[in-house]
Amino acid sequence: MTAAGCGGGSGGDGGEKGTRTTTPEERIVPDSQVTAGIATLEKQAGRVESLVATDPAAAEKVAADAQEHWLTFEGTVKKNETDMYLRFEDALSDLNLGAQKGSVEQVKRGATDLRQVAADYLAAHP
Repeated sequence: MTAAGCGGGSGGDGGEKGTRTTTPEERIVPDSQVTAGIATLEKQAGRVESLVATDPAAAEKVAADAQEHWLTFEGTVKKNETDMYLRFEDALSDLNLGAQKGSVEQVKRGATDLRQVAADYLAAHP
C-alpha cells in the first residue's frame, strides 16, 4: 500500500499534484546507506541462525526486524541489480519463514543465500 515518507527531502517536488508517497521498492538511498544496511542484514541473519533452535520466538522477532530493515534500502538495490534484488527477497523469505516454522535448515539456507548475494552486490557496487 502506501509507505510513509522517510526523512530527507520534503517540499518542492510536485506538491501541486497532491501527496506522493514512495513505496520501499521506489525509495532510492545513497550507496553508503545500502552498504551499511547490508552489513546490518548479515548480522541479523547470523542472529536468527543462532537463535532459531534455542529461542524460536526471538529468532522470529530478529527475522521480522531484518525484513523491516531491508525496506529502508531495497529500492536502491532493485534499481541497481534487479536479479540480486530478487535473490535478497528470496533469502529474506527463507529467513522469515524458517524462523516462523522453527526450521533450522530453512533459516540456514536463507542466511547463507543472504551472505552470498550481499557479497555479490558489494563486489558490483563497492
